[in-house]
Amino acid sequence: MALTVPAMIAAVGLAGIGAVGAVSYFKPRQRLQPLPLAPPTLARARIHLHRIDLVAYILAASGALTLIPEAVQAFAPELMFGTTLTGTALEHLDYLAFVFVSLSFGMGLTRRLLLIQLEKASLLPCP
Repeated sequence: MALTVPAMIAAVGLAGIGAVGAVSYFKPRQRLQPLPLAPPTLARARIHLHRIDLVAYILAASGALTLIPEAVQAFAPELMFGTTLTGTALEHLDYLAFVFVSLSFGMGLTRRLLLIQLEKASLLPCP
């Protein structure tokens, strides 16, 4: 219980790092100019957003896969050896899951916000 608040702060910080990474990769000031966007520029921007989404999905899947040893430890503790180097590493994989999922959340949320900006930039001006 004592680590709950620092863990929440760390999760928000890691999500922020993921968001900053996604924005720095996409570079919205360069990709969303000039208005309205031409079809080739729009297509390139969408491809970059899909790449961000792909990395976010890979991080989320990695986070889920690193939780498998936790499930094994819960249902078959005799398979986990805490005295070996491998057993010790497997006990701490849940921290990697925490990092991967937090980064993925920040990247995914930013990707969706960037998609909204992209759609706004692709609209033709009203007469």
